[in-house]
Amino acid sequence: MAVTSFTVELKGSQETLFDYLGDPRNRMAWQSSLLWLRLTDQETPPQIGVTWQEKAKGFGEFSMRISEYKRPTRWAEEGHSKKGSMSLGLDFSPAQRSTYTSVQVTVELKLKGLLGSLSWAAKALLQPLMSADLRKAARLAAQP
Repeated sequence: MAVTSFTVELKGSQETLFDYLGDPRNRMAWQSSLLWLRLTDQETPPQIGVTWQEKAKGFGEFSMRISEYKRPTRWAEEGHSKKGSMSLGLDFSPAQRSTYTSVQVTVELKLKGLLGSLSWAAKALLQPLMSADLRKAARLAAQP
Protein backbone atom coordinates (compact mmCIF):
# COMPACT_ATOMS: atom_id res chain seq x y z
CA MET A 1 0.00 0.00 0.00
CA ALA A 2 1.20 3.49 -0.82
CA VAL A 3 -0.19 6.61 0.81
CA THR A 4 0.95 10.08 -0.10
CA SER A 5 -0.26 13.47 0.97
CA PHE A 6 0.80 16.91 -0.20
CA THR A 7 -0.52 20.44 -0.51
CA VAL A 8 -0.62 22.57 -3.63
CA GLU A 9 -1.72 26.20 -3.89
CA LEU A 10 -3.89 26.90 -6.91
CA LYS A 11 -5.03 30.22 -8.31
CA GLY A 12 -8.80 30.52 -7.98
CA SER A 13 -11.59 30.47 -5.43
CA GLN A 14 -12.48 27.39 -3.40
CA GLU A 15 -15.88 27.21 -5.09
CA THR A 16 -14.55 27.50 -8.65
CA LEU A 17 -11.81 24.94 -8.08
CA PHE A 18 -14.09 22.56 -6.19
CA ASP A 19 -16.73 22.69 -8.92
CA TYR A 20 -14.21 22.07 -11.69
CA LEU A 21 -12.09 19.39 -9.99
CA GLY A 22 -15.13 17.67 -8.49
CA ASP A 23 -16.82 17.13 -11.84
CA PRO A 24 -15.61 13.94 -13.57
CA ARG A 25 -16.81 15.34 -16.91
CA ASN A 26 -13.81 17.72 -16.83
CA ARG A 27 -11.16 15.06 -16.16
CA MET A 28 -10.08 14.33 -19.72
CA ALA A 29 -9.17 18.01 -20.19
CA TRP A 30 -6.68 18.13 -17.32
CA GLN A 31 -5.68 14.67 -16.03
CA SER A 32 -2.67 13.63 -18.10
CA SER A 33 -2.76 9.96 -17.07
CA LEU A 34 -6.26 9.28 -18.43
CA LEU A 35 -6.65 7.41 -21.70
CA TRP A 36 -10.46 7.51 -21.56
CA LEU A 37 -13.36 8.12 -19.18
CA ARG A 38 -17.02 7.08 -19.46
CA LEU A 39 -19.62 8.39 -17.05
CA THR A 40 -22.42 6.03 -16.11
CA ASP A 41 -24.91 8.90 -16.47
CA GLN A 42 -23.87 12.08 -18.32
CA GLU A 43 -26.85 14.06 -17.00
CA THR A 44 -26.39 13.55 -13.25
CA PRO A 45 -24.57 16.48 -11.63
CA PRO A 46 -21.57 15.67 -9.42
CA GLN A 47 -22.67 14.27 -6.05
CA ILE A 48 -21.99 11.34 -3.76
CA GLY A 49 -22.58 8.11 -5.64
CA VAL A 50 -21.87 9.33 -9.19
CA THR A 51 -19.94 6.59 -10.99
CA TRP A 52 -17.73 6.26 -14.04
CA GLN A 53 -15.20 3.99 -15.70
CA GLU A 54 -11.73 5.19 -16.59
CA LYS A 55 -8.46 3.86 -17.92
CA ALA A 56 -5.23 5.37 -16.63
CA LYS A 57 -1.78 4.88 -18.08
CA GLY A 58 0.05 2.13 -16.20
CA PHE A 59 -2.89 1.29 -13.94
CA GLY A 60 -5.54 0.00 -16.33
CA GLU A 61 -9.30 0.28 -16.02
CA PHE A 62 -10.96 1.42 -12.80
CA SER A 63 -14.59 1.65 -11.68
CA MET A 64 -14.79 5.00 -9.91
CA ARG A 65 -17.28 6.61 -7.53
CA ILE A 66 -17.58 9.99 -5.79
CA SER A 67 -17.46 9.06 -2.09
CA GLU A 68 -17.54 12.54 -0.49
CA TYR A 69 -18.97 15.81 -1.77
CA LYS A 70 -18.95 18.70 0.73
CA ARG A 71 -18.89 21.85 -1.37
CA PRO A 72 -16.56 23.76 -1.23
CA THR A 73 -14.27 22.06 1.32
CA ARG A 74 -14.01 18.29 0.70
CA TRP A 75 -14.27 16.03 -2.34
CA ALA A 76 -13.21 12.38 -2.55
CA GLU A 77 -13.39 9.42 -4.90
CA GLU A 78 -12.66 5.73 -4.66
CA GLY A 79 -11.92 3.22 -7.36
CA HIS A 80 -11.52 -0.51 -7.83
CA SER A 81 -10.06 -2.71 -10.53
CA LYS A 82 -8.53 -6.14 -11.07
CA LYS A 83 -5.18 -4.55 -10.19
CA GLY A 84 -6.25 -3.10 -6.84
CA SER A 85 -7.98 -0.08 -5.37
CA MET A 86 -7.33 3.60 -4.87
CA SER A 87 -8.78 6.59 -3.11
CA LEU A 88 -8.22 10.30 -3.62
CA GLY A 89 -9.26 13.08 -1.28
CA LEU A 90 -9.10 16.81 -1.96
CA ASP A 91 -9.47 19.26 0.93
CA PHE A 92 -9.94 22.91 -0.10
CA SER A 93 -9.14 25.87 2.18
CA PRO A 94 -8.20 29.53 1.75
CA ALA A 95 -4.51 30.08 1.05
CA GLN A 96 -2.45 32.94 2.43
CA ARG A 97 -2.52 34.66 -0.96
CA SER A 98 -6.01 36.09 -1.33
CA THR A 99 -6.69 34.84 -4.87
CA TYR A 100 -5.43 31.29 -4.20
CA THR A 101 -6.83 28.14 -2.66
CA SER A 102 -4.84 25.56 -0.74
CA VAL A 103 -5.64 22.00 -1.81
CA GLN A 104 -4.53 19.14 0.44
CA VAL A 105 -4.27 16.00 -1.70
CA THR A 106 -4.32 12.53 -0.14
CA VAL A 107 -3.91 9.44 -2.32
CA GLU A 108 -4.00 5.82 -1.21
CA LEU A 109 -3.07 3.02 -3.60
CA LYS A 110 -3.57 -0.65 -2.79
CA LEU A 111 -2.16 -2.44 -5.81
CA LYS A 112 -1.82 -6.18 -6.36
CA GLY A 113 0.99 -8.26 -7.83
CA LEU A 114 3.95 -6.58 -9.48
CA LEU A 115 2.26 -3.17 -9.33
CA GLY A 116 1.93 -3.58 -5.57
CA SER A 117 5.65 -4.22 -5.20
CA LEU A 118 6.30 -1.03 -7.16
CA SER A 119 3.99 1.13 -5.04
CA TRP A 120 6.94 3.08 -3.67
CA ALA A 121 7.77 4.22 -7.21
CA ALA A 122 4.19 5.23 -7.90
CA LYS A 123 4.18 7.18 -4.64
CA ALA A 124 7.32 9.09 -5.66
CA LEU A 125 5.81 10.03 -9.03
CA LEU A 126 2.34 11.00 -7.80
CA GLN A 127 3.11 14.38 -6.25
CA PRO A 128 4.88 16.02 -9.21
CA LEU A 129 2.48 14.55 -11.79
CA MET A 130 -0.66 15.36 -9.84
CA SER A 131 0.57 18.86 -8.94
CA ALA A 132 1.11 19.64 -12.62
CA ASP A 133 -2.34 18.25 -13.49
CA LEU A 134 -4.00 20.28 -10.74
CA ARG A 135 -2.29 23.48 -11.90
CA LYS A 136 -3.57 22.79 -15.41
CA ALA A 137 -7.08 22.24 -14.03
CA ALA A 138 -6.90 25.58 -12.19
CA ARG A 139 -5.97 27.36 -15.44
CA LEU A 140 -8.85 25.67 -17.26
CA ALA A 141 -11.31 26.42 -14.44
CA ALA A 142 -10.44 30.13 -14.72
CA GLN A 143 -11.41 30.28 -18.40
CA PRO A 144 -14.82 31.74 -19.20
